[in-house]
Amino acid sequence: MQVGIVGTGRMGANIAQRLKDVGYTVAALYDVRPEAAVETAIITGGEAVTSLSRVTELSDVIITVVSDDAAMDAIFATTGDSLLEGANGKTFVNCATITPSVHVEIERRAEARGARALEACMASSIPQARNGTLYLMVGGREDAFAAVKPMLEKMSASLKYVGPAGKAAEVKALVNMVMNINTAGLAEGLGLADALGLDLNVVREVFSQTGANSRVLETDGGDMQNRDHDVYFSAAHAAKDSGIALHLAQEAGLRLPLAQATYEQYERMKRMGLGELDKSGISELTFTSRHGKEHKASTAQKQIPFISSQTTGPLGAAHLPRLWTKLTLGYTDQLADGWDHCGAGFDQMTIDNLGLDRDKVLEFVRTHKPTYVQFEEYVVANGKTDSETVRKHNASIHGYNHSSDKAKQMRDEMGLKNDAVNDAVTLNSLEDLHELHRQIHTG
Repeated sequence: MQVGIVGTGRMGANIAQRLKDVGYTVAALYDVRPEAAVETAIITGGEAVTSLSRVTELSDVIITVVSDDAAMDAIFATTGDSLLEGANGKTFVNCATITPSVHVEIERRAEARGARALEACMASSIPQARNGTLYLMVGGREDAFAAVKPMLEKMSASLKYVGPAGKAAEVKALVNMVMNINTAGLAEGLGLADALGLDLNVVREVFSQTGANSRVLETDGGDMQNRDHDVYFSAAHAAKDSGIALHLAQEAGLRLPLAQATYEQYERMKRMGLGELDKSGISELTFTSRHGKEHKASTAQKQIPFISSQTTGPLGAAHLPRLWTKLTLGYTDQLADGWDHCGAGFDQMTIDNLGLDRDKVLEFVRTHKPTYVQFEEYVVANGKTDSETVRKHNASIHGYNHSSDKAKQMRDEMGLKNDAVNDAVTLNSLEDLHELHRQIHTG
């Protein structure tokens, strides 16, 4: 069996080396950084290729380990250079942690070309990839799984078939959501212990023998104490994966306060330039002797985004001023805790409705620090802002109701007895006011 690898970063390179060690021919290696593919090719003997179609040409099975939804969409593009070119009879094994619906779409595209696609989500890190002891959760068609099961067994110590396309990715999102919450909780526990002057060695030992014990304590506790944040699973990836889980929760009508707070901490690390530290680096935000001192000092200056989603600027697009406000506050670390600088609800709806690219919008605001007028100019230049598009967008904002369960939860939290209030614009504005009251009167 000839194997191709797309994405020869930390995980992909080590998977390639493992497969070579156990007798597979690694025929082709591709990475957006050509030098990374060359480095792995030297070790594995494969060909470092410069086109995706060449990977497919040389390989029977193609393993992909890419960064996010956009990267996955790009390598399986339906036009231009793509893994789908000449894909008839090939099998794709996609290992990235991405939005489950993207895995479903990739399976559809592959099957339209006579190929098969699986998701093989990894709940492990670099040493396990190198040693063939990954925990793999697989989703897709069972016959496709059966065809590559022997290879997957050589990559893993535990191999679990979960169900159809997208289902393994859902489980993986939950795994990383809970892991990230545990990591953030441990960072807060050790940060408080440090602030109290406790011996952290003693605290970690006590944690390990009590209900505070966790796998994260074993893997990250010492690193947090010693500030050893060599990356195995980066804070940036933790933010991405928590964001995927929050998007799934929104679709299910659930509010997940702990997951939201954890996501915001990892997003804060990114804004501080700490996104490429290991996820254990979240402790930098909780130890007052480190960046936590800055967090403590800045909390009082944080602001609630008091602009209704109904507000429009000269363009006439609802919610756009609120989105700019949240992004501007977020990228200057002034956004109140509990508010996502770019959430999966109205924020993402506005970006999608106006034909914008989320990552490019965020990068523009982060690097250019635009005024609102400059932000609208960017939207006009890079999105769809004709009158009909704006009209449809405004209708979707004004006509959006939260699910009955979510609306009830929000009303209950605010003590609102009028159960007829379900529209998201009103409830979100009331939530802003409720939080302001809480901050004023409870600090």
